This record gives sequence, C-alpha cells and structure tokens, in this order.
Amino acid sequence: MVGPNGISANRERHDRLGNAEIVAETNMLFASGSTAIAADGRAGLLDLAAKALTPRGRGVDVTGFADAIGDPVRNKALSAQRI
Repeated sequence: MVGPNGISANRERHDRLGNAEIVAETNMLFASGSTAIAADGRAGLLDLAAKALTPRGRGVDVTGFADAIGDPVRNKALSAQRI
C-alpha cells in the first residue's frame, strides 16, 4: 500500500541502497472507512503481483498510511484489519 508521499519515500530508500531497481509502483487505496480495496487499487495490485512473479521480481516493498479523515482510533483499527 503506497500513498502519494510513500512512493517518493520508497524511491529515496531504494536510491540509498544503490543497486535496487524499481520496476513497478502503484497507489492501492481502500474505500474510506472500509477494509475493501477500491476497484482502481485492485487493478494496480494485480499488476504488481504479476510483475513480482517474474524472474526479475525479487521483492515487494509496501508502505501503508492510515486515513486522516474520521476517528483516529477507528482508523488505527482499520489499518490493522487491512494488513
């Protein structure tokens, strides 16, 4: 799960590693207040999964962010359920 700022953070981390190559990236969003993956996020996730199965797919880096809208306690519980 990568948010808009998460992609740049992942790129920075990979740059520090020196030999990492990012072959694909996506934003996978959940419906607000839900554990259901939004339709456009599902398509991106399936594409990443297919690429990770190729010989060059050596690892998957996932970064997640909690929803900033709504009750923080409820959002933390949702984040745990989305793992």
